Order: sequence, then C-alpha cells, then structure tokens
Amino acid sequence: MDTFMPLLSVVNAEDPEGRELTYTFALYSDEGLTKLVAQSSPIVGQHNGQTQWQSTESLLEGAQYYWQVTATDPDGAQSRSSVSQFTVLTANARPATPDLIAPHQGQVITKDYLDIVVSQSDDRDGHSVGYAFELDTVPTFNSATKRGQLIWPQEEGDVVWSVDQLQAGQTYFWRVKAVDDNDAYSDVLNGQFTVQQGQLPLRKPVVKNPGQRMGRQYRTCVGIA
Repeated sequence: MDTFMPLLSVVNAEDPEGRELTYTFALYSDEGLTKLVAQSSPIVGQHNGQTQWQSTESLLEGAQYYWQVTATDPDGAQSRSSVSQFTVLTANARPATPDLIAPHQGQVITKDYLDIVVSQSDDRDGHSVGYAFELDTVPTFNSATKRGQLIWPQEEGDVVWSVDQLQAGQTYFWRVKAVDDNDAYSDVLNGQFTVQQGQLPLRKPVVKNPGQRMGRQYRTCVGIA
C-alpha cells in the first residue's frame, strides 16, 4: 500500500433469502487478530458487487497489517472472510492505471474469442510492471467460470490478453490492474462486452504457446480484493 489510510474492498456475500447484508471491516496489527487498529461501523452492501471502507487511522510506514470483514444478515447471523494482509510502503509509488484500447465498453462481438488490449502503465519508480487480468460472467468476479492471467510484457507496446471459448448471448465482465515488482497496484480498469446470439464462426488455428507474452494463468482468484 502506498497510503497511510488505505481503501479496503470486499466482494459482496450472497444471502440465500436475498436480504440486504451489512459489512464490518476490522484492521489489526498482528496475525492473530488480537491488536485492533481500526474498525468500521456496519456498512450496507454497495450495489456494484463490492463494498469498500477507508481506514480511519493513519498507519505506520513499513508496518504489516491484517484485516477481515464480517457479513451480517438482518437476523444477526454472521459470516467472516478469510484474513488478508498488506504492508504500508508509501515510498513506492503505485503504477498508473492502464488505458483501454479495445474492446469498446459494451461492445457486441460476433466471434467466440477476443483480444482485450490496454496500454502499458507508467511506473514513476522505474519498476517492472505486470498486468493482472480477470474475466467473468458476473460483475462481482466470484463465479465458478472466472479466469485470469498475470502478464509481464517483454517488449514495448500495448498489452494483449486473448480469451476464447466465449459463449453466444453471454455478457462478460473484465478488469485489469497494473502491479509492479514490489506488489504496488494501480486502480482497476473495468470493462464489459457481449457475445452475439446465434451460431458463431469457427476460429482459425493460431500458434499460442510459446508466445511473446507469457504469464501465469489461473482459473480462480481470492474473493477479497
């Protein structure tokens, strides 16, 4: 984190009965969660699929912190997130947020594959910068079909993430953030597109591996962001 008062974010939980949940953030200075630094009041879940809270306490440079979120339903039943951690390093500037090149926001495509293209980010400290992409069928990015890739470009130019096996008639949500080699993250760039209904043309074979931009691929990600 490059700020003394970080903004924490969690993917909203789901209530089986569809009721509104509240979220309480708790921030600790120890892994055992015994030394409370700051805690939010209950926050009603925000409607973009995520809920955020900014620390009310100024944190210490170089210190490591641990945080957890508790979701509560109207009857008082609770569910806790896994514990996440971060280190405050304000001397390391965050990389800039990438700019969107393609596809256009809300674009309708006619094929079952797509290149998501963003510009490379600037890092004021001169660190190497990677790009963490995610794609899902829900805006909360917590479905079983979520996929992603962390790409470390080896050359100048735009960053391309190729996705395939897209389903006709489906709307997809994607996001990307830049991350430097000291684990400082940019703000998130979000987008969405829809695959046209009906029969889609077959894709021509393309050499994919090895390629110019190799990265670690994963299918599922941690729910807390």
